[in-house]
Amino acid sequence: MANDIYLATDFSKYSEKATLEAKKIADALGVELKIIHIFDGHIQPPGPYHSMPGASSLWMKEYVDEARNKGKEALKELCEKHNVKESHFLEGDPAKTLVEFAKKEHVNFLVMGSHGYGILDRMLIGSVTDYVARHCDCSLLIVKTTDATE
Repeated sequence: MANDIYLATDFSKYSEKATLEAKKIADALGVELKIIHIFDGHIQPPGPYHSMPGASSLWMKEYVDEARNKGKEALKELCEKHNVKESHFLEGDPAKTLVEFAKKEHVNFLVMGSHGYGILDRMLIGSVTDYVARHCDCSLLIVKTTDATE
C-alpha cells in the first residue's frame, strides 16, 4: 500500500536510530512498516588471498554468497524484532536500486539513516543518503547520527 512507511537499512548502528524512528511513526499513524535492504555484491573481501590467480573467482563467489546469506538472515531477524511482515532484499548499487524501487513501488514515505559524513567524505566516498535525497520522488526522512554510540 502506498501509505505504508518504508525503512531502508544497512544494519549499521546508524540504521538502528532510523529503525526506531520509522517504527514510532508507523505505529503512531497506524500503518505498516516495510523494510528494504540492498545487498551490494561488489564487495572487496579482506585478506591477501582474493588476488591469487585461479583461486580468486571461486573464493570470491563463496565470500559474496556468505555475505548475501548473512544479509538475508539479518533482515529476517530485524523484521522479527520489530514485528514487520513485509521486507525486500534487493541486490545492486544501493543508491540507484533504492531510488528505482521507490519509484516502481510508488513509495510515498521513506526513512533512512545518515552516517553523518561531512562534505569532504561525501565528495570522496559518496553517500547513499545524499543520492537518494537528490533523486527520489518520495518524501524522505533522514535520521542523522554522527556517533554510532548515540
